[in-house]
Amino acid sequence: MLLSQFILFFYLANLCPYILHYDIFVDYCLLSMSSS
Repeated sequence: MLLSQFILFFYLANLCPYILHYDIFVDYCLLSMSSS
């Protein structure tokens, strides 16, 4: 489950090269990691 979330996060991060969006994805990834 975490692996697929990380792959999805990496895919989205590559789709949106904007630093602001990347920060949002990093926050989301950290939140989903800490919640589980």
